[in-house]
Amino acid sequence: MNLDKIEEIYKYSDNRYSDLFDYFLNYCGYEILSTRLTIGFETMRIRDYKTLSEIKSKEDVKYPPSSTNYTRIGKPNQIWFYISDNLKASLAEMLPIWYSKINPGENINVVLSTWQIRQPIKVMIIPDLNNINIICKNLDLEAYHKNKDFWEYICKKFTSTTLDSKNIYEFTSAFANSLMERANIDGKNVDGIFYPSIQYPSQSNIALIPSTVDLEKIVLMNLFRAVFFKSRILNFKGTPNYDQLSDFKQGFYEPDKDKIEWPN
Repeated sequence: MNLDKIEEIYKYSDNRYSDLFDYFLNYCGYEILSTRLTIGFETMRIRDYKTLSEIKSKEDVKYPPSSTNYTRIGKPNQIWFYISDNLKASLAEMLPIWYSKINPGENINVVLSTWQIRQPIKVMIIPDLNNINIICKNLDLEAYHKNKDFWEYICKKFTSTTLDSKNIYEFTSAFANSLMERANIDGKNVDGIFYPSIQYPSQSNIALIPSTVDLEKIVLMNLFRAVFFKSRILNFKGTPNYDQLSDFKQGFYEPDKDKIEWPN
């Protein structure tokens, strides 16, 4: 693979996503490792809301509707179920959204949902070769060192934000979708992609295809709500501070009725 060619496409192509996808799929030969998520392993996700009436069933906390925008893993009109293995990482991943969505001085109502793996789920690995990520430290990533320059380049892109490069999601989603397409061509059944948290790199994010939820390979377990505050005071990085105003209060999910209830 030619890193200069990839960077040229990224910087100058008028069809950035399509050209990157094609190059990754057809002109980059590299080994992709995968791992299985342990049955019983618990993950979590965060969403914000205006009123509790928005959170009435599993539909309201599972994967969101398709978006017309690029995301870290997804292209426009593509749905992914994003989860994390850590509360701080889940909250940190919301910061880029809240940066533009929430005004300084406003409260943010959030719901935390926890999800448990109930059937085998196989995910491909975007590695952390800096040995920061807790999960990657316990995985055998030796195969990635054969193309270390390439993977270090990819990892750097995956740890970049839209503040670093406004088109970065076109790059990462092109690479992620090329991985899924290659797995499909090779007849490998994979459910998603594992990658270190961009905002909290010692912890992890997982993007799963919607059928993992629909087929109940992963199931909703618990729900909690809390209130945060976006400060008008900036931190040393020049980004807003966020303060937790309330403890997490538990809600209750009735699977048979697909109903969520929130005690006062």
